[in-house]
Amino acid sequence: METKEVHSQSEFDAIPRDFDGLIIIKNTVERIFVTAWENSQVTARDNSSVLIYSSFAKVKTTMNATAKKWVDPIYTKKLFLELAEKEGDYVVLYKNVNPRTMCDFRTGKIKYEIGTDVVCPDWNPDKSIECGQGLHLSMTPADTQNFNVGTILKCLVKPKDIAVYARSMDKVRCRMVRPVAIVNIRGEVIKEVDG
Repeated sequence: METKEVHSQSEFDAIPRDFDGLIIIKNTVERIFVTAWENSQVTARDNSSVLIYSSFAKVKTTMNATAKKWVDPIYTKKLFLELAEKEGDYVVLYKNVNPRTMCDFRTGKIKYEIGTDVVCPDWNPDKSIECGQGLHLSMTPADTQNFNVGTILKCLVKPKDIAVYARSMDKVRCRMVRPVAIVNIRGEVIKEVDG
């Protein structure tokens, strides 16, 4: 049986769908999203974790057994920026909003309109803060669903406007973001900004 070892989402995505072998996800702090098709099997070993979204038939997995087993991870903005998707000088992040109002779920007051900058009213860049004092966004569309299930927005953010909490990269806090598209859980564009 052919074996392929991957260390990032882009390496995993580069494997052809018809690959008939074993894929080993190893030594990564990045979450790698796997869709198990037909008779596929997903196995988590050591301290790895697998979350199954039955409504999406999507398997979400964190396969960083070695690092998580021996050390408490400390995340930095530098690491986050290395892992995050980029478009030019911007970082691509995702925001989950109430589909009826296009406002945040927490306060219901911050409206996210495609093509319009959204600014946090109480921004604090302190990296020791996990919640509050920032617009909360996630690295992947699927990560946004960990908090609420709603409409997913693809947003562009300047790196200087991001604060990363040292114990988690499930979400980051931002000072200002620009929503540019509505996307599905796989990041595929449903509606883009006009013009």
